[in-house]
Amino acid sequence: MYRPACFHAQQCAEKYLKALLTARQIVFPRTHDVEELLTLLDLNGGLPGALRLGQLEPLNPHAVGMRYPGDLEPVDAPEAHLARELANHVRTIIREALPAEVLVIP
Repeated sequence: MYRPACFHAQQCAEKYLKALLTARQIVFPRTHDVEELLTLLDLNGGLPGALRLGQLEPLNPHAVGMRYPGDLEPVDAPEAHLARELANHVRTIIREALPAEVLVIP
């Protein structure tokens, strides 16, 4: 029941990180690993705001597991709440770091 919420939280964080990498013209590999994306930001100009390496690791297991059937560990409410909090944290910080013109829809 909580698995889709965790998946979408991971996707939110991943897309915001990729948006900032793109805005900074940092090339990144095809990956769903948010920690790898954070590392690229850290190595190329630093992490914005209060983002820290290791902070988003709890999101990584939710990147692709939901897409494929099989034996998945159950996801409980506290894990889903943490995923949502992490996604909101990333969203807030990255939106402040992105150039204003990136956030405007023409």
